Amino acid sequence: MKRALLYIWFISIIFLTREVFANTNQINAGILSSVWYSSININDQDLVKIFGAIQNHSDITFSGIASIFVDDELNSKVNFTSTKDSLLEISGPWKALEGRHSVQIKITEINGVSTSSLLSFESDRTSLSITKPITLEVVKENTQKIAENVVQKIDVVANALADKIETYKKPEVASQSVVASDPSTGQTATTKTNSEMVGQVLGAETKYQASSSGGLFKYPIVTNIYNKMIDFFSMIVRNWQITLFVIIILFIIIRYFII
Repeated sequence: MKRALLYIWFISIIFLTREVFANTNQINAGILSSVWYSSININDQDLVKIFGAIQNHSDITFSGIASIFVDDELNSKVNFTSTKDSLLEISGPWKALEGRHSVQIKITEINGVSTSSLLSFESDRTSLSITKPITLEVVKENTQKIAENVVQKIDVVANALADKIETYKKPEVASQSVVASDPSTGQTATTKTNSEMVGQVLGAETKYQASSSGGLFKYPIVTNIYNKMIDFFSMIVRNWQITLFVIIILFIIIRYFII
């Protein structure tokens, strides 16, 4: 009985030693460093396959899970079984997105042993640039965005210039009636005097206080005409799109119908 127990103990030690040795020594196998794709030219929204391979030069067969990562995020998992002296291809689908990406394949799980037992358990990190195909819709969308940005910038400049033009307006001159009495006769007389109106210059577009007038601008009609001209120039600058359209129409009429 003691001899039988001794044999069982001896056999157990042998199997345990073999198991420890198998788990602590590297397996002459691993994933290849390269990653390739099902297409050379990949565009945005294309459905492609990402490929890798496991090289097994050992005399053992192992199975596990290979994970495909895009931009360090798990894209797909592939179950595999690698037989001795074999090259096993693994692949997973991916819907391409516009931009620059990094792609990598890792063996994340092996049945019975650690992934560190392999000579290599992850591929190189591969860079991939995806472009958006140039179509009529893409050209139209990009052109519209550029046009909107240009219009917004011109609007800012045009409004600032129109505000500046309005600073050249003059105060309106208003006539006031003054009632005065004559001490010698006891009668009253009404006379008219001109005085500048204090505050903003009249006009819907005015945002500035006007400077005092002098010279010809002491006459109300001159000041009124001058301010109307300033309003007109401010309006055509502020509404530059309409102004540009009118100029183009006038050019076409003069060029092709008059000259």
